[in-house]
Amino acid sequence: ALRFKEGSRQQAFNAFLSPENRPCVIPETLAQNGNLHVGDTIRLRKTARRPKERRTPDKGGDTTAAPADYAEYHVVGVVDFPWTWFSKCSGVRVSSGRTAAVIFAPFTPLLQDFGALDNEFFWFNTVAGTRYADIEEHIRKIARRHARLNPLSRLLKSFSGGTLWDSGINRHFVQVSSNESLNNSLNFRALGVIKAMTRMPLLVLAFSSLALLNAMVVSVHTRRWEMGVLRACGVTRWGLVRVILSEAMLIGLCACIMSFLFGLFYAWCATALVDFAPMFGIIAPPLIIPWAQLATGYALTILLTIVAGTWPACHAGASDIAELLAGR
Repeated sequence: ALRFKEGSRQQAFNAFLSPENRPCVIPETLAQNGNLHVGDTIRLRKTARRPKERRTPDKGGDTTAAPADYAEYHVVGVVDFPWTWFSKCSGVRVSSGRTAAVIFAPFTPLLQDFGALDNEFFWFNTVAGTRYADIEEHIRKIARRHARLNPLSRLLKSFSGGTLWDSGINRHFVQVSSNESLNNSLNFRALGVIKAMTRMPLLVLAFSSLALLNAMVVSVHTRRWEMGVLRACGVTRWGLVRVILSEAMLIGLCACIMSFLFGLFYAWCATALVDFAPMFGIIAPPLIIPWAQLATGYALTILLTIVAGTWPACHAGASDIAELLAGR
């Protein structure tokens, strides 16, 4: 079932009982990109639903197009609906390379404005426990039975998929898509991409720990005399080890803060870019910070910095005062 962002299901149902008023329900993407709300009017250009030949200029060179005729539809509801991927996966997008949105409207005005004479797409609710595979097989049997009863059906061309190149190959093709399955598929794919992208920072972190180990070794070696002075002033071996480990932890803490600020900045830029240049009916997602995943990565960063500073710290703590002072 669709979730209404504006209006209600009952309000849309009552409006659809009067198709002569041309009511329509639009997706949230079109409402945000076009600044539309319930009660507004949108104008749709009346065109042939399935042009069978490309429009070309006349032989005389006259390229002047006839004035377009528009039909006005009244918005009675705004729903949360991933229309662009739903139409792409189900074959609803026909005879058009560019689609602004999928709009729900009564059949009668659509028949008058766009000449949609054939019924290829159906929208219905299902009861609990219904299997989509059973629905597909049942509708496919109905299509085959009617195809056998009508000899002319063999000559019909199917345009499911949106192009003329697949004519005739999908005559008995049936596909059932649901809003829930589409959202689950998109979420699964998005999470898979995000998980794949998080592997690269882990590899960079592992290699950078080697560079940090080298930096800590060089840092301790160049300050051996200062460490010897600290030991001579009363600092214990364990105290010297803690000073070096604290330095390593500070380096890891600075790395965590800087990476968080850079990641937050680029994430904000990416979400803001969608608002200025929306594509494929995408609404700018909210900027959600995954604190659980960040905590894991930051804890691993601090741990690697401590491990990288352990050997130089232990080596400096195990050295005698005279050996440290002789290192100047």
